[in-house]
Amino acid sequence: MTKKSRTEYSARNTTVAIVARIIAILAGFLTRVVFTHTLSESYVGINGLFTDILNILSLSELGVGTAITCALYRPIAEEDLERQKSLMRMYRTFYRVVAAIVLVCGLMVLPFLDVLIKDGAGIEHITFIYLMYLLNSVLSYLLVYKKTLIDAHQQSYIGVLYQTGFLLLQNALQIAALLLTGNFILFVSILILCTLGNNFCISRKADKMYPYLRQKNVQRLPRQERKGIYRDVRAMLMHKVGNVIVNNTDNLLLSSMVGIASVSCYSNYYLIIGSVRQVLNQMFQGITASVGNLGVEESTDRVRRIFEAAFFAGQWVFGLAAVCLYELIDPFVALSFGEQYVFPREVTLILCLNFYLTGMRQACLVFRDSIGLFRYDRYKSLAEAAINLAASVILGRSMGTAGIFMGTMISTVTTSLWVEPYMLYKHHLKTSAKPYFLRYGLYSAVTLVLGAAADGLCGQITGPLSMVLVCRLLICVFLVNSGYLILYCRRPEFKLLVRKGRMLAGRWRQKRRASQEDALAQKKDFGPQEAGLLNLLKEALGEEESTDERPEYQWSSLLQTARLHGVLPLLFLAKGQTGQAPEVVREEILEAARKTVMQSYRLLFLSKYLIGTLEKEGIRTVLLKGAATASFYPEPELRKSGDVDLLLLCPNELARACAVLKKKGFWVKEKQTALHHVVFSSKEGIEIELHTMLAEPFDHERINRYLEEKLRECGEHVYRKELMGVELPVLEDAFHAYELLLHMLQHFLRAGFGLKLLCDWTVFWGRCVSQTQKEQYLCLVKESGLKGFSDTVTLACCAYLGLARERVEWMELPKEGCEREFMEEILEAEEFGKSAADRMVALREAGLRGFAREFHHQMRLNFPRAGSVFFIWPALWTVTLARFLLNNRRIRRVSGWSILKKARQRSRLMAGLRLWKK
Repeated sequence: MTKKSRTEYSARNTTVAIVARIIAILAGFLTRVVFTHTLSESYVGINGLFTDILNILSLSELGVGTAITCALYRPIAEEDLERQKSLMRMYRTFYRVVAAIVLVCGLMVLPFLDVLIKDGAGIEHITFIYLMYLLNSVLSYLLVYKKTLIDAHQQSYIGVLYQTGFLLLQNALQIAALLLTGNFILFVSILILCTLGNNFCISRKADKMYPYLRQKNVQRLPRQERKGIYRDVRAMLMHKVGNVIVNNTDNLLLSSMVGIASVSCYSNYYLIIGSVRQVLNQMFQGITASVGNLGVEESTDRVRRIFEAAFFAGQWVFGLAAVCLYELIDPFVALSFGEQYVFPREVTLILCLNFYLTGMRQACLVFRDSIGLFRYDRYKSLAEAAINLAASVILGRSMGTAGIFMGTMISTVTTSLWVEPYMLYKHHLKTSAKPYFLRYGLYSAVTLVLGAAADGLCGQITGPLSMVLVCRLLICVFLVNSGYLILYCRRPEFKLLVRKGRMLAGRWRQKRRASQEDALAQKKDFGPQEAGLLNLLKEALGEEESTDERPEYQWSSLLQTARLHGVLPLLFLAKGQTGQAPEVVREEILEAARKTVMQSYRLLFLSKYLIGTLEKEGIRTVLLKGAATASFYPEPELRKSGDVDLLLLCPNELARACAVLKKKGFWVKEKQTALHHVVFSSKEGIEIELHTMLAEPFDHERINRYLEEKLRECGEHVYRKELMGVELPVLEDAFHAYELLLHMLQHFLRAGFGLKLLCDWTVFWGRCVSQTQKEQYLCLVKESGLKGFSDTVTLACCAYLGLARERVEWMELPKEGCEREFMEEILEAEEFGKSAADRMVALREAGLRGFAREFHHQMRLNFPRAGSVFFIWPALWTVTLARFLLNNRRIRRVSGWSILKKARQRSRLMAGLRLWKK
């Protein structure tokens, strides 16, 4: 496998991280809205307060991870597995110590809870709730240290996918818990369980990717190297202590100096601003490992140019985001949470300035931490923390909320803003930092001017809050981006980023072309047993025997394939070729034919009895498939059937029909797996399906409404026909063919179907059909958007099963389609997709949207009534996911990933079918 470049790794990590973070934030925002509407302001404040307390105690922020990750870059680049093992063992020990310290320090906070919560009276079980938050923080260190090795190999997107998946599960369960119980303790319990599950799964993945992590023979690091890591950890400890104090004391100060209600307001602003910051930070976190590799392998000049491009990209996205936040966050909070949660305008301005200043530091921080320069400015963080606390307390007393946030801004400007870039330029880039500060001033001035212009225009927008939000967003995005583009389009940093983007796009197109060429080169003829079976079926379905020399068949494998597709009895009709087969082969075919004939007549007479019984009660039904379709075969008795399908022409009579059948000794099966029919069983074990729809509901509302309309018309298109000597009601040809097509489509969109249904299609259209019925059928498939699927099925039958093209030219068939790929899918699926447990569904489109659409559709099928209530969808999604995972393990015995991978693979065929397109 070709090794990816740093740019490709960075692009993948960044893209996955940003998309995943956006999805997680939207789900978190929904959880927050439900939280604020189901619990009191006190619980909202407690949630923010306890989170901040534990962030202060949390040693995950105290630099151990950063120091170890930085130490891993060189042994990974040199493929030194022994050093990697030694570092990971050391990392595990660190984190176990960290967990113990967090637990002890967290317990020491217990006596001071009353001091930290100024007006928390009336909150029940507050100590127990705090202990649950503490437990979650401690559990966050178990096993998760292995994720560092994945990140250091420039594959951080793997951990991001796991984290986002569990976060979505957590949010769904928490929403369900709040809506159903309103219990805050249950809310926190779900958080703990999902934290533990996430850490366990990431650990398992790391063990599979790097098996040497499980090896016991681990060498201890040399003493000098351990001292260097301890030194780096102490330096990062100082950085993170300062960081935690700066970023996580605002809630504490607000709670003790202003009140818990102010914490509630800030929690909502912090959720939004923090969410935007997290998304944008992913852009830099995605390149962290690549920067570490860059520092190990490339020259200082190369590192400097990449840093300047990263700083330029950062100022663009954070500048745009800061302007948008200033204009949008107040009306958004008012619309989402209520007017009582809106801060004064000057507080919003300070929060957005802090956001911008922090964002402008990201490029420096990533390069400093990845290259390992955090020792040189370690005292800066302590100075920043001291200035922040002092300024926030002093200004908070005189200015209230605004003063506390202004203290944070003052501490940043007086320390981090200039110290971090100065140390990077001095100790690694080996040049003056003056050009950096000049660029910083230019970028800030441009952003300030564009922000003022946007504010002036946005101030003119009035009307409903939703309209104000949309208009302001459009103004900010267009104005700021246009200004940046005009002013910066000639800068070398902009040109470098454009060049990198074009290079990535070119490589992506090159890989796509290569994969398409590989797929085309790998196409080969069907296997001998599949090709032989198709030959035999052509003769069985009525095509004249070829005069060419007969091929030699591997009869044992051919008969097994025929059995798996449910067409073994039909080979009895291919006497021209089977007549020369070994006697044991002829006996096996004859025995299958005997059994099928007996079963066919058993089902035929049962159908007659059921239809007659229901007709006596005034309930009209029509026979679907079975004997009705078998009548088109040269020998109807040889078409294999397993049950009786009856369509109720009046679905409202289902309850009465069920009562009649129960009275006659039939019983409803305990497990019902479909919405469009009810399954009964006879004393002999034969299943009877009472259909109330033409097909299971599809994930397309228009087609579902169309099928309901056509069901009402079915009664006008029924006639009685003699089937193997018995007269029974069947559908006219147009509706009969349409129902066969729907039956195939329904199975195709699930696990798939085999050759038997294509044989039905071949014999149906291989005979004379009236012009009226042809026109009506064509009208049905065009109106419902199934013309593409009908064409593909018909072309496959023409190409491989001997259906004469001239018989179906009236269908307006294309010259060619995707019949080859379609037939490969049919041959792989076998009868009703039973070939493999991972064949569960075919997506209408590849990608995340296709998975989401199908998952939602499955939820609606599982909960047809509850699924119409949209605000409980998260809970229903959760139950659907749990059922999916449980069934995979207990019934299918296959992983969910295998099912999703197969679904995506099968979705590639969907584009050629043009489903639902008129």
